[in-house]
Amino acid sequence: MTKQKFEQAKKELSLLCLEYEKLQKQKAIIDNAYLQTFGQLMYEELSLSILCDKYHNAIGMKMRGDSNEDISKMINVAFEPADKKLQELELRHKNALKNPTVDSTMNEEYLLKVEGFFEEYCLKYHPFLNLVDEQFNKNWSYFVYFYQHNSLTGMAEMVNDFKINEEVKDYDLLNKKFDDCTKFIQNEINSTLDNYPLNVRSFLEEDVVEAKITGDYRASIYEKKELLTKYEEEYKKLYADVKIF
Repeated sequence: MTKQKFEQAKKELSLLCLEYEKLQKQKAIIDNAYLQTFGQLMYEELSLSILCDKYHNAIGMKMRGDSNEDISKMINVAFEPADKKLQELELRHKNALKNPTVDSTMNEEYLLKVEGFFEEYCLKYHPFLNLVDEQFNKNWSYFVYFYQHNSLTGMAEMVNDFKINEEVKDYDLLNKKFDDCTKFIQNEINSTLDNYPLNVRSFLEEDVVEAKITGDYRASIYEKKELLTKYEEEYKKLYADVKIF
């Protein structure tokens, strides 16, 4: 590959990287806002759903004749991923409330500076454009975090650690990386547009959508509470006061 073709490929990828990071920021903003608005309802719904499933399984295993000890072990193991997911949701909700991605006090001029600053460094230093080490990737992830939270100060501190070797010795090797990264970004962009959180972004613009989502969560929570009451009654008949989970 000639240097000229390499530079053209790098330029095209750099613009794609910028589009990708802007989309990631949009995702972070919508996800943050969604969690701030519906996080508590999401947590309550998921918590009830997991609890209903635990009761359902425990009742079925008891009726099958499994021992209390075996049932307890199987429930704990089987629901470990679900319990972890619930804990992660709780943490995401707390972080969204604590670290909002949008601050109403930021004016348009400041936000334009954030975008301009990020674009300058993204087009040159993005890890997809260079052969970088693990430490650089770590620094870049912090840089992106500060960008998503519109922190010029944070970004400015991180760029002091941006060091890359701009001398290219093997154009073909780096071009192979360009091809792989291009495919990755295009796949990410295509999948992102049709999935959460971009598929729920309308709630930010329309109150009626927010009201509907809230109503759907509350209806689901009500149904799960009704089901939970039923399972608790069956559980007591089988286990009395024995605590399985």
